[in-house]
Amino acid sequence: MSKANVDHDVGANAFVIHLGKDGKEKALLEYVKEGDVLNLWHTEVPVNHRRQGLGAHLAKAALDHAVEKNYQVKPTCTYIQKYLKDNPLAEYTERVIPID
Repeated sequence: MSKANVDHDVGANAFVIHLGKDGKEKALLEYVKEGDVLNLWHTEVPVNHRRQGLGAHLAKAALDHAVEKNYQVKPTCTYIQKYLKDNPLAEYTERVIPID
């Protein structure tokens, strides 16, 4: 997995990796904050940047943020569900709440 700089865009409720020389293209993980719960609902990586581990960088950044802020996590995005299954770290899995 290559190194990526993940920005937390609080105003957009997203974790973002700016791609390319101009930074206009981006990979992102969008969430909705529901009290002390982060509903991680959408992860998107442009086709030409897939299979580089960018989704994993986004997932890790969002989950680390949840740990830091003591939030619970609702993983409605299927990619986040897979990431948690592949990376069952206690500090992440103990924060997961069931999906309605």
